[in-house]
Amino acid sequence: MKLFNAKFDLKVIFSFFFFILLGLAFFFYQYSFHIDCDNTKYFITADNFSVNSMIEFKDETKNAKTYKWDFGDGSSADNRKHTFHQYLKRGDYKVKLTINGSCVQERTITINSLPLVDRSKIPIISSPRAVELGKSIKFDSELSGAETWEWSFGESQGIDALKKSPSYTFKTVGVKKITLIVNGDYDHIATKTIYVAPKKIKQVQKLDLDSYNPEQPKEAFNLPLGSPQKDPLVELLQYLPVAPKSSKKKDSIAVPIKAPIISEDQFVLLLRSVASQSKTKEDFAKYLCDDYDIPVVKNGQELITFAELCKKIEGKEVKFTTIRLNKDKMNCIKGITINYKVKKYLIWITD
Repeated sequence: MKLFNAKFDLKVIFSFFFFILLGLAFFFYQYSFHIDCDNTKYFITADNFSVNSMIEFKDETKNAKTYKWDFGDGSSADNRKHTFHQYLKRGDYKVKLTINGSCVQERTITINSLPLVDRSKIPIISSPRAVELGKSIKFDSELSGAETWEWSFGESQGIDALKKSPSYTFKTVGVKKITLIVNGDYDHIATKTIYVAPKKIKQVQKLDLDSYNPEQPKEAFNLPLGSPQKDPLVELLQYLPVAPKSSKKKDSIAVPIKAPIISEDQFVLLLRSVASQSKTKEDFAKYLCDDYDIPVVKNGQELITFAELCKKIEGKEVKFTTIRLNKDKMNCIKGITINYKVKKYLIWITD
């Protein structure tokens, strides 16, 4: 027994097996993170590579664990596997993707000016050119493949109707700009201008001038005795509008102010704050230009307003998957397409 202990030390044997296991663990760890940089699989796609267009970035490289997208325009890097980005200026941009911290792939994309509008994708609005105040007017639209309609009749900042052929009664006179968005396509918005005329004053009783006889005696024109009556002209003058006094100072012309720029990621962070009840819809006012009734396409199925979206996620545990912000020339957000899930009974479900 003493001879055995002299030749074989158990600590040496345990140390030997320990280093073998440690080496195998390191080998499998390196193998799981190993990728072939010559056979990476990533995509950069878009309907058109133009200014303000939404461009999709996605990686499907085998064994990829971490990602870092550098869009080449000075914006912050994105660490998601699947993301979206917009370029604000035309030019050539070098997109760099770093996978697992070591494999670097580069591709140059060219961003063009705003594309020409495809007139065939703009819906046609059918309606009269003029209408009398208080009368209902029917609108109709024509566009192949139309499934959703968003009408605005120029008297509010939100959506007034969601049907293909709605009817509307105008409340004020003047020129009204009608807008129609079909299938959520903000790049092809239809507009039409109509005039709302004042109501026509109908004559209650037709005057019969032939019955007037000026040769009657003056007694026929005398008023009967009684309490004095107020002169109708005096009463009418009380309600006539008076022109305001002219001011020596010229009226200043309000200069429209652009809304601040916000990315999809920053917008999602604000929505998470709404879900945790630390913020409300009023915190989005400067990005929505004070319009909380903008359309929101939720999970590709339901059309709601932004105010309703905030109510739906308030106080819930929410996981956002994709989001798209549609903005106008003043950077005001005019529409949102969003997909998210909520946690219920320890399971993520579509809301």
